Amino acid sequence: MELEDDIRDGVQGAFTRKPDAQEMGSLVELSHAVGCRKVVVGFPAASPQELDLCRSVIARVAALRRDRPIIVLLARSVIDDVAPIIDLAGASGVEVRAELYIGVSPVRMHVEGWSLEVVQERLHRTGAHLHASGTPFGVSLEDASRAPAELLERLCAIAVDVGCESVTLCDTVGELTPDGAERLTRFVRGLLDRRERPVELVWHGHNDKGLAVANALAAARAGADTVSGAFLGLGERAGNTPLEQIAVLLSQSGNTRLNLGAIAPYARALAECAGHSIPPSTPIVGRQAFATGAGTHSAAILKARALGPEWEDHIFSGVAASSLGARQEIIVGPLAGRHAVAHVLGQLGYRATERQQEELIAFARTRREGLTSAEILAFLARQPADRRG
Repeated sequence: MELEDDIRDGVQGAFTRKPDAQEMGSLVELSHAVGCRKVVVGFPAASPQELDLCRSVIARVAALRRDRPIIVLLARSVIDDVAPIIDLAGASGVEVRAELYIGVSPVRMHVEGWSLEVVQERLHRTGAHLHASGTPFGVSLEDASRAPAELLERLCAIAVDVGCESVTLCDTVGELTPDGAERLTRFVRGLLDRRERPVELVWHGHNDKGLAVANALAAARAGADTVSGAFLGLGERAGNTPLEQIAVLLSQSGNTRLNLGAIAPYARALAECAGHSIPPSTPIVGRQAFATGAGTHSAAILKARALGPEWEDHIFSGVAASSLGARQEIIVGPLAGRHAVAHVLGQLGYRATERQQEELIAFARTRREGLTSAEILAFLARQPADRRG
């Protein structure tokens, strides 16, 4: 199972800041460090600025001496859209792929005024043009989760016949449940497997119903080769499949090609570039993901720590913090107990007396949130000299 990082889709959210070319180049490198084989960076026919961004990112990737990611560029099924991609692919020395996206649901086709004949003809003509140019390409079936089976069958046949490398099933509005994602993927997997050559099957789901991760796992079980999404779950409306969660789940399933320790640096950089903060309770990358302020839980974690990291990481966590370069954090707050207070004071260089512990616990319980190290030190500094450690 591979990961495709669709940064371009992630940063087109309505309240997301779009990275500039330098930032995008850095994000591509950080994404590849995690282990993403393909990275979607832009839509070069959209504007001169977008073309410049794509050119700049490709040049940066070309300068890398180590293994390089595949750069994916978006296009409609229109010859004019793929012309700049063909030029960029031919001049870069980097593997650049075009990704033709095409709306395939009846509701989308009706709203756009497209006929099935026109959709088929555009896909055939543009795909054949890319194939003749020697530019590898994939086909994204937008809104595939609301398309009839016979339409998907026709378009998959055309896509494979004109030489596509991959077919992407898009649950564009997060319509499906895991059962639906599994059945849709299994159906299209069967269509592709009956063709004469292997074609990569990609799952791209949105999180409108909060089911993006569950749907991606169902698609993987049903035969998808790649999960496409965005780190931090960025994207339009409720966002895309959060790839940091998929990466951890794949690693727990035995995938050894992913570098989980590179996730947190990438997530922080992406949040900054996109103008977002990371909510504390965000799985894997939120500050609270490996922190506790509850007295009984803190005590159990500290007892487990004495037995070794393998115990500490699992007593109150389904994810090993150490696999991500992190550690379980103990917070002194309104629910803290003596074990937590003694531990935190020890970390700050204080050998706490029982009286100090009780006073700090009493102070913490007057607060509504956890204390920072600075606040704890300030509290201790206010104590009479004969009561300091």
